[in-house]
Amino acid sequence: CDKVLFVDAPRELRLARVKESRAWSEEELAGRESMQLDLDEKKLHAHAVIVNDGDLEKVASQVKDALVRWRVIC
Repeated sequence: CDKVLFVDAPRELRLARVKESRAWSEEELAGRESMQLDLDEKKLHAHAVIVNDGDLEKVASQVKDALVRWRVIC
């Protein structure tokens, strides 16, 4: 990989999404997240952080900005 994007969302939103899409409990999400690097550590290693808090246009704009900065698209 040349670049790493970290896509972040507030915990309550992540929980709501996995409850709806995968029927996970809060404990299931916590258990899975505990097996991964801490979110702050992931952010430190990322070249860009995208905030995915529900607004698709905002997310798309952040991704496009990162790609333009990296000269992937003009």
